[in-house]
Amino acid sequence: MIYQHKNLTLDMNDNKGKLYVNGWLRFMGDHYVAIQMMLRFSENHPDVRHMFRHQLEMREKPRFTHSERSAKKDATPVTK
Repeated sequence: MIYQHKNLTLDMNDNKGKLYVNGWLRFMGDHYVAIQMMLRFSENHPDVRHMFRHQLEMREKPRFTHSERSAKKDATPVTK
């Protein structure tokens, strides 16, 4: 699949993602890293985020329950 936004092209057809900026290859490697780089080059443009919303949701940070957060706070030492 090929994704395009302005001067950015992301080719995810092979085993590796290839990010082109102004026709020049800027990155070739892991698909998720290529997506992150495309987001950076587009300055986190909403259209680009929308293109990759499913992949980004899959890699979301885990959400902790309230009890786990409070336990973590209690475990951190307080320095004065």
